[in-house]
Amino acid sequence: MLGTLDTASRTRYVPPCAMALVSLGLGDGDVAFEWLERAYAVRDAHLMYLTVDPKWDPLRSDARFETLVELCGFRRAAAQTA
Repeated sequence: MLGTLDTASRTRYVPPCAMALVSLGLGDGDVAFEWLERAYAVRDAHLMYLTVDPKWDPLRSDARFETLVELCGFRRAAAQTA
């Protein structure tokens, strides 16, 4: 699947979050975080689901996940609406 997405990315946009999810599904959390960092760098719109999508549950206990959530401003936005 990663190869397929990599090939597709040569001719069309493939969201980094998609690559992160496949990496996570393969059990490689470190690579998933590398893709999530790329997703943040390009402002991948799929990041908006980071705090609510259960697909990301395996990463929630990792400090890097909380750092990413903070970088995206999701905690700050939640506090402002509360």
